[in-house]
Formats: sequence, structure tokens, C-alpha cells
Amino acid sequence: MRRTLILFFVFLAAVVSADRYGPRWDLVSMGTGALSVRTADALSTLTEECVARAFIRPDDRAARRVRDLLERFAGASPLFRYEIIDPDRDVALAREHGVTRHGTIVLECGGRRAAVVAPSESELAAALSGLIEKESPVVRFVFGHGERDPDSKEPDGYGGAAERLRENGFMVEKISLIGKETIPAGSGTLVLAGPRLFLEGEEVAFLRDYLERGGRLLLFLDPESRSALSGLLDPFGLEARRDVIVDPSSGPSGVDVQVAVVGDFDLHPATAGMAGTCRFPRARSVHASPGREGRGGGEALLQTTPSAWGEADSLLLARGEVVFDEGEDRRGPLLLGVVVPVSGRGEREGRLLLLGDSDFASNQYRSAGLNEELFLRLVRWMSGETDGFDLVLSGSTDEPFFPSAEGEKWIVRVTILLPAALLLLGAVTLLRRRGWR
Repeated sequence: MRRTLILFFVFLAAVVSADRYGPRWDLVSMGTGALSVRTADALSTLTEECVARAFIRPDDRAARRVRDLLERFAGASPLFRYEIIDPDRDVALAREHGVTRHGTIVLECGGRRAAVVAPSESELAAALSGLIEKESPVVRFVFGHGERDPDSKEPDGYGGAAERLRENGFMVEKISLIGKETIPAGSGTLVLAGPRLFLEGEEVAFLRDYLERGGRLLLFLDPESRSALSGLLDPFGLEARRDVIVDPSSGPSGVDVQVAVVGDFDLHPATAGMAGTCRFPRARSVHASPGREGRGGGEALLQTTPSAWGEADSLLLARGEVVFDEGEDRRGPLLLGVVVPVSGRGEREGRLLLLGDSDFASNQYRSAGLNEELFLRLVRWMSGETDGFDLVLSGSTDEPFFPSAEGEKWIVRVTILLPAALLLLGAVTLLRRRGWR
């Protein structure tokens, strides 16, 4: 019995020693090494001090990776410095910088800020590049026809999407088309998201002129929208069809099937590389064909699954009767988004993007799947911000797992040390039964 107790206490001492002083397993890639050439070039162009404030707990397993990344940035430029801030201790500072998630890094250069969450080197470099540019790209949201409001925090508003744009280095403005003579078409992007009312003839003419001068327009049209905008779409061979996309693959039985699901993002450079799904509640299909005077012939952007169809009878949907009607409804896959290049008299090529839904980027749905990432990518591509295209996605819904130091200890205890202790005690018990003292 004495030897048994001695062995047990020796093993217990070994467990405590390993727990406190033993090797630590790095469950996250550290990403150490030299900076890429593009990152080094971005840092070499700094002409004023830039500060990176990393809001992360000191015991967070990701803290080591974040500190290493920021140290490499600071080593490449004397104008780059960083601070590690515990958001649980300095709550006021975290609130001042709009931080709501652990692992957020807030960059500040020349009074402008950008935020990224758990960034890689390329993502941090892209955010930095966006800040040190002399002029930020501008995104202007059209209002006056019941569109989504970038200032609204209501479920149907675009307040969250607008905030993400600002965090990614964009300036966000609102604009009315009534009485507007012109806006610069060589820079910036217009967003017309979910207009409920008709646009006046002069407003449609304004938008066409804007596109022909090299403007970029994102047009999101819901099935409920009364703004068919045929005067704008017809010349470019575009049509927003009068249907509602029904997709039985959108969820299990009993779930609303009036949600279009998109999981193929290889149709267009704007979405290439995305992995996952986007969901579009009550969306309509769109169509592209050669427009008048040889214009149009859009590029496919997004399409539904083959199981979806375009339901033409809204009364059936209202009664909950979801049945494909051969000859009336259109089978999938259906186009949900299309892009048309517009050549005109501008220095750059105009772009018109038509998408049959505006709900996907609203406060209510932007966190569904990859919806927020899709919105940011579309705006970046339309704005011509294609360098580092896969960058600055602060609204990621798939946050990596970074266990804290204490959490890592418990992982080791439960998965390694506890089974070993049970195995040893079992062996000792077996030896005792065989007469070992």
C-alpha cells in the first residue's frame, strides 16, 4: 500500500509540474517569418505615424500570434508602432474605438481608422494601405424612394453594412438624385438598395449619364419593389423578373423556402475564392441579354441551385402553396446577380451590377452565412479596389478558435493527463490484486 501511495503522489507531482512548467502546444499557426514584398512596400510608403491597437486578452492564445505580427510590422518601419490592450480591463478605450470583439486590431493613421478582426498579414497590410491613400473611396447610398438606410439600426436598415464599409477604409455618404446636376463618376460608387417607389424620368436619366461617364452602380431590386427601372435596364439588356425565388434546399422541412441559397462563387472575379453559402430572403431572378445598340451582354455574378425555381404566382406563395408549375415558373439554376460593363465617355469603364435582393445586406440578414463578406467584396470590386481583394473582412462569422492559456491547460488535463492518471491507477490496482506490495 505504501508503494502505491508513493507512486500516486509522484505521478501527481509530475502532473502539476507539467501543467505549470511543461511545454505548451501552439494550436494556432504563428505565421512567423519575413514580411511579403507587398507588405514591406506598403510600410515603406508611410510618411506619418500609424498606430495599431490590438484589443486582446493577455492570456488569449492568439495574443502571441498578434504580438509577433505587429512586431514584424514595427520592425519594418519606424513610423509604425503598436499597443496591446486588454479590452476587459480598459473597457472605456475599447468602447471609444468601437470594439465589440476580442482580437480586433484598430489601425489609426492621420486621424483615420480601420478595424480588422484576427487578421492575417495580408489583411492587416490591406487595411493599412487603405488608410495611407490620399483619398478614401466613397460609397454613396441613394435615398428618397424607400431605400435601405445606411444610418438605420433597425432590422431592415443598412447601418451595420455602412459601419463595415467605414472600417474597411470607405467613406459613406447619402445622396438624393432629385435636383442633382452631376456627381464625380471617376471615383466612388452608388448603391441603390431596395427602392420601393418609382424613380422619376430625370433620375433615371441621371443614373444613365452617371454610368456612361464611368460611374459604378450597385442596384438591388426586391420582388416588392415598384421600381422596375426598365428605362435604365433595357438599354443594357437587363431585366428584373417578376417572380420570387423558391428553393427547397434552403433548409429542412418547415423552414421558409422563399430563401435563395448560393454556394457557387466561381462565376465572377468579384466573388472568386469565397467558400460557404449566402442566403437571400425573398429574392427575384434577373435576366441578361444583348441590349439595344449592341450594348449589354452581362457577366453572370450569382446563380441559384438547380433545385430552385422562379415562382410567378405571388397569390400561391401568400397561401403557402409552394408547387412548381410547368409552363408558368422557371426552373433553376436562375441568375440572381449580373454585371454589365458600360463603355462611354468616361476615363474609366462604367459598371452596372443588378442583384435581385436587398435583404441580404440588411442588419437582420447580413450575418447569415457569407452575406456580409459578399456585400463588401461587391463594393470593393465595383469601386476598383481589386488589390488585395480578399482583405479586411471585419464581419467574419467563422471566428477561429483561440483558447486562452487557462483553457489550453484544461485541454491538456482532460485529453492527456486525466486518461494517463486513470491508466496508472488501473495498473496499480491490477498489480495489487496480483499480490504486489
